[in-house]
Amino acid sequence: MVEATSGRRQRFSAPGVAVVLGYVLVAGNPWIGRQLDLVRGDFDEPFTALSSTLLFPRWQVDLERTGAWMFWYQNIRTLLFTVLAVVLLTRLARSAKPATGVFAAMAGIGATALSATVASVAASLLTPALLGPSPWSAGSEYDSIELFLSPLSQAALFGALLGLVVGMAVSGAHRAPAGRPGTGLFGSRPLPADERRTTPKSFW
Repeated sequence: MVEATSGRRQRFSAPGVAVVLGYVLVAGNPWIGRQLDLVRGDFDEPFTALSSTLLFPRWQVDLERTGAWMFWYQNIRTLLFTVLAVVLLTRLARSAKPATGVFAAMAGIGATALSATVASVAASLLTPALLGPSPWSAGSEYDSIELFLSPLSQAALFGALLGLVVGMAVSGAHRAPAGRPGTGLFGSRPLPADERRTTPKSFW
């Protein structure tokens, strides 16, 4: 019982996990997403596209408002992204030789982008398998491919953007001891003066 509780604490305290969970809870909030939907139409297309990308993780609670297909698609995608990101970031933290510096940052970015991309692909395959083709598809092969590739590119971009923040958190947590290679994001820093070892002078 104690080991299981300790394992859960380690999982949710792994570097970068708090960033992912916090973002999913805030940006994925249905009320926030609904308010942004109301104001997005007043802005230009670039802002609309960016806001759609940043709202990649989004929980849906109103089945009648969103429709069954979009309801399950977005919930499946958000759930898979959250689970995959937590698992991958936890594995990075528990690795025998965790990366440090810029390599830790790159690992955090990669884990986040991979989680978003896999979640998008899985949701795009699972939802039609469970509920049939998307109601926005006209049934042609081109429309089906477009509905698959558009969310995929959006997922990759979102994963890279959030991954920058996650990578900074992972890099900050995986610091090598002072004076050794890999300390911080860009390498080592010198030892404090009181920790430096002086070499005894030779009597010869």
